[in-house]
Amino acid sequence: MRMTGGRCWERAPTIVAEVLLAVADPLALWLRVGPVSDPASVASAIARSAVTPPATISAPAWLRPEQRTACATLLAVIRRHHGALLADATGTGKTFVALAVAATYPSRTVAALVPATLRHQWTTRAAALGVDLDIHSHEAVSRGQLPGAATRLVIIDESHRFRHPETRRYRVLAPWLTGRDTLFLTATPIVNDPQDLAHQLLLAVRHDALTPFGVPSFPTMLASGRGHPALGDLVVARESPAGCLPGRRHLVIRWSGDGPAPAWAEIVESLALSPVPGIAELIRSVLWTAAGSSLAALAGTIARYAALLDHAADARAAGRVLTRGELRAFTGPLGGQLAMWELIAPEGGTADLDLSDRELLTTARSLLAHELSSKDPKLEALRTLLADGRPTIVFTGSVETVRYLRRRLPGAAWCTGEAAGTGHLRAPRNVILSAFAPGGSGPLTLITTDIAAEGLDLQRAVRVVHFDLPWTPMRIRQREGRVARMGAARPEVEVVWFRPPDWLDQKERRAARLRHKARMPAQAGLSERAPELWRWRHDLARRSEGTDTAPVGHCAAAIGARPELLISFELHAGAERVGSALGIVTGTGEWVDDPGAITAAVAAARASRSVTIPPAMWRTWLERATPHARRLLKHGNDARWAAAELHPDARALLRRLKREASDAARRRDSRALAAIEKGCIFATRGHTAGELMQVAELAMTPKVDLLRGLAKLQEDAHPPQPIVLSVGGMLLCVPANRATDNE
Repeated sequence: MRMTGGRCWERAPTIVAEVLLAVADPLALWLRVGPVSDPASVASAIARSAVTPPATISAPAWLRPEQRTACATLLAVIRRHHGALLADATGTGKTFVALAVAATYPSRTVAALVPATLRHQWTTRAAALGVDLDIHSHEAVSRGQLPGAATRLVIIDESHRFRHPETRRYRVLAPWLTGRDTLFLTATPIVNDPQDLAHQLLLAVRHDALTPFGVPSFPTMLASGRGHPALGDLVVARESPAGCLPGRRHLVIRWSGDGPAPAWAEIVESLALSPVPGIAELIRSVLWTAAGSSLAALAGTIARYAALLDHAADARAAGRVLTRGELRAFTGPLGGQLAMWELIAPEGGTADLDLSDRELLTTARSLLAHELSSKDPKLEALRTLLADGRPTIVFTGSVETVRYLRRRLPGAAWCTGEAAGTGHLRAPRNVILSAFAPGGSGPLTLITTDIAAEGLDLQRAVRVVHFDLPWTPMRIRQREGRVARMGAARPEVEVVWFRPPDWLDQKERRAARLRHKARMPAQAGLSERAPELWRWRHDLARRSEGTDTAPVGHCAAAIGARPELLISFELHAGAERVGSALGIVTGTGEWVDDPGAITAAVAAARASRSVTIPPAMWRTWLERATPHARRLLKHGNDARWAAAELHPDARALLRRLKREASDAARRRDSRALAAIEKGCIFATRGHTAGELMQVAELAMTPKVDLLRGLAKLQEDAHPPQPIVLSVGGMLLCVPANRATDNE
């Protein structure tokens, strides 16, 4: 290692060596021609290097082959990052994979956090498979009830419920998860925004986890609306095997003509609602959503809003306006509306309403009562659909719509949360839902709110009806996933959409909002429409399962249509492998990392025959690969430094620790200095959501308690280290006229 002026370091200082490492010549250090193997085995090795090597486990017998691989991969990701998210499609057996992870996890102190409605299902399955699991509900977490302190692995089912950092359940769980491993399960990691995924992962994974791939902060990357192939290092989303899930046949029913809007609709449109624009839009959205469900839902919503205005009048007489919390009590029954709360400025926490609407509401209620007494075309369309006697689940977002339909469809079962029954008779919720489980019997129709859209197996049904549209594409997938899952009664599920009249669709704008939200995952590379960012690495590795694989570093040359070098680089932090980079070096020296091109190159190599090339040709291609290796090193190391940009709370803590260090130095208090050094390391590294809460708490901790708090900080199991690079495999394709055929 030579300095300017001809002087040499016998041993370079660490910080200088690290800088030089990023610009060292990879050709001289690592890019060497390894042992030669056949093209098929080298291609398989390159494909498998795309993902974190799966852990070596004895997979439980209840898993299918692809599930065994998923289990081993998740354990490896958890070991590296302390967290992993399984995002397989609804109905593909995520619960069984999670139970397998729990059964093979090194520690048996495993807990599961599941929706309250799914506790019985999880308890039953865990007991049947012999998995020891401490099961708690999401609702219990919101109340501050958490698993025991000895818990080492936490499984969070339907983890999209923990996507809002401002919620109580998130703020309770985040600090408790610090130092624990976490497995997230959800088929819908993005609901309204790509940040939904970031907030879930941050519960367990530090924001700088993807720096080896050149991503300083994955939350910042997702906040920009962009995805990155490196997300596949944290998220496992495997393609369902062919024939695993039933197909879907869609049917749209127009239950009303495209005539003019009725008189009550004009009244709803004319309501003043509130002088605050955001509040007015929120309330009007609630009303139009109810109208899109049923006239009964609208009538009930208007009645509740009229009562809210009476309450607002009383509040005004007492010299105050309504609080945001009181307004939430009105929007609550239509829970999906909370997506609109960002429209309301939080300043003051007030929700002023226009009291002049009370007279108009009375008129609208009278008009609706008249329409409800006449024939309902939407109800009649549903009756016609159900006349064929096929087991059907009817989903609606409104409890009032469920009540309306069950009174008019006396033979149907119904469920609204814990309340359930058949017709006018009540029955335990699990009894009603079990009738639609595989092998169930009884009523042929189930009318339910979205409470039954998560985690339940209702495969006896062969048809799903969207009686109204939900707020997010997530709800659509969750609804259909209750029926379109493994073990479905038939190879095809019918999906029925009730289309509102054009005038109502224009008012509600629900379809437009759904289309907008559906594009968000794709824009971030997190959808089936963008597999190149979501799961292409896992799919590439999966295609190599069961094939012979060459050892790491081996190379091969094969006949190809054009000259190009397929190469995989192994990324290491110290002795630990932290990722890989796959790409193609073209004949002009360009770097191509398009997933389609890489997949095609691997497939072509498996079908090609081996050839012999002159050593000089290998050297030429290694020289072409050198600048790309150097660039990968630079991006990885630069990202690590960029990730160190401190959060405001971290800067505040460091300023305080600097003052405390000066005081401890004057006192020659070595114990205090050691604790302060530990705190400085903690403040400047990457953070999970819980760790960042710790940083903020330490910054405000009284001086007498600061050292005690610093001493409790956990040591970093993965301290920052320079990113180094080695060759995982090389496959050179050359035209036949430039090579010697080995065969």
